[in-house]
Amino acid sequence: MTAPTVAAEAMLSCLEVGGAPRYDLPARHVGSVPGYEVFFRASPAIVVHHRRLTSFSLPDPELFLVGVDRGHCISIAVDRSGVPRHAYVNINLPAHRTADGWAWEDLELDVRAVLDYRRKWMPVVLDVESFEEADLSTAQRQHARLGHHVLQSLISLDRVGVLVRGFEQHVREAAVRGPCGGAEPAGAGAENRDIQDRITHRRSA
Repeated sequence: MTAPTVAAEAMLSCLEVGGAPRYDLPARHVGSVPGYEVFFRASPAIVVHHRRLTSFSLPDPELFLVGVDRGHCISIAVDRSGVPRHAYVNINLPAHRTADGWAWEDLELDVRAVLDYRRKWMPVVLDVESFEEADLSTAQRQHARLGHHVLQSLISLDRVGVLVRGFEQHVREAAVRGPCGGAEPAGAGAENRDIQDRITHRRSA
């Protein structure tokens, strides 16, 4: 496990199947673990959602794990001490590098993982109806279903928690340096507008 001392700015992009932009996540690269590139998103964690034509922010800092050749990405919300709160797993086609980060095509099926009273991850499958209605090929559907089963095993073995613990120190330091904040309406902050302008410029270039 590695964690570089200098974090690099990046843009993580979720795409529709076929390549149309769905949403963008500004992030900072903080290290690598086997099978994943790891990014940190300080609070408020900004999301620029192209499908909804808006931007908003999430209240918790996030560790975002881009699965390299794994067919999924994992977003782990943490508190300001670096302790995991919940996780969200996106089933997707294998991620690929872009000029300023990573991108992947979403396959609609998702898994939310919450911690029970024993601090064990409990998976809940989301968006099944959207997955069934989506215009996906047979191969894409098989890939999504296989990924779903792999991720259930990953969560039950607490591997997500192990990955988070490897970056707790970085999260704590970044939380102290970064701004504290909660969800805010679209356009309410100068940082949101700056991110939106950067993404709009990049899309039109």
